[in-house]
Amino acid sequence: MKKFFAMLIVVLTVIACFTGCTSDIEKGSANVSESEGSRSLAVVVQRTANSAEPMLTSPEIVNSFYDTALRSGSTVSIIEADGEPFAVDTVTTSIPEKVSQSKKESVAKQIASQLVQIAQTAAPVSPEVDTLKALVLAARNLNAAAADKRIIYLGSALSTTGALPFNESNLLGSDVNAVVEDLKAISAIPDFPDGTTVVFAGLGDTAAPQTPLSYSNISALKAIWTAICEAGGASVEFITATPTDTVDKSSYPNVSTVSVLQEKVKGSTPSLAAGGIRFDSETIAFEPESYVLSDPEATTELLKPIAEQLINSGETVVVAGTTATVGSNLSCVEFSKKRAQSVADCLISLGVPAYQIDTYGLGYENEWHIKDTDSSGNLTTEAQKNRTVIIAIESSSDGAKIKQQHSI
Repeated sequence: MKKFFAMLIVVLTVIACFTGCTSDIEKGSANVSESEGSRSLAVVVQRTANSAEPMLTSPEIVNSFYDTALRSGSTVSIIEADGEPFAVDTVTTSIPEKVSQSKKESVAKQIASQLVQIAQTAAPVSPEVDTLKALVLAARNLNAAAADKRIIYLGSALSTTGALPFNESNLLGSDVNAVVEDLKAISAIPDFPDGTTVVFAGLGDTAAPQTPLSYSNISALKAIWTAICEAGGASVEFITATPTDTVDKSSYPNVSTVSVLQEKVKGSTPSLAAGGIRFDSETIAFEPESYVLSDPEATTELLKPIAEQLINSGETVVVAGTTATVGSNLSCVEFSKKRAQSVADCLISLGVPAYQIDTYGLGYENEWHIKDTDSSGNLTTEAQKNRTVIIAIESSSDGAKIKQQHSI
């Protein structure tokens, strides 16, 4: 592949010196001068089963290739971000100095088109997605001596393996600073060359069977990757566009789905149609250190729409309680199950048959748990986020995961 591509660039250079060409590349980027210096560009393509089709043909991406090609002595690396990220190709783009500016632009347009085609051939080999490792590889492929260093990450960035698996813990609800500190502790922060800019294009844009992320989920995802990249010395930008998914991904390796629980907005009507619902301690409140509901009437009103849905559908649900990190997890499992039972009893009082409800206690050892203690073991303000009750359809991915957790 590398020999073929290198030869292709040479052929394009020679041809363009004698012929003209047309292109859809925007004219606004045609004024790149040699004084701007070389660019080292690494493009990470996440063409995986859980991500929307990468935006390779968008004007922003095509023009990035074009601008890079215009700069003498620039390099472009193409990287596939699957479970074991790998470099597809690394190429130096060079246009003869003696040709006219119009010919240089003609060659650059053709090089950009060919780079897009090469990037479109990148396909996953290993199951899962390791975004962090892909960024580490991209950073290593950058030329630190280049005047402009840039990484473009094309994909959802919803990592499912490695040091940052969003499918194994509730990272979308985690404290960003805690995530960064944990990665620093295991030396997992990418080491970006000075002056590197990381551009995320299509971050959070998922594909089936992954449940789409909400705006708040995407905001959390942006915050996490921004903090990680800045900790590694890079600046961060984002490109958004309407995602497309026109490629048949049936042959791609499997990627685990990330559990996305709906956060209830006060005043809205909860529904289990899209998955599980997590009620925090403000939405469904209990007496202090008790499993007795502090406002049974308010909870009853809140749960009426869910009860109606269950009565009409006949579906079985799981009701699970979670706790902050206090005492032993075994005692917290028992306590959180009693809180879950209080919610289940409320649903039963609304007419839901008891046989349609299974209750579980998850304590503080569960995939939705947010780190809520400091280095001394004392509870932080994050503890409130762990005192929740989750309701999910038993056959859903959330329901299945809850059943796999601690139960009594």
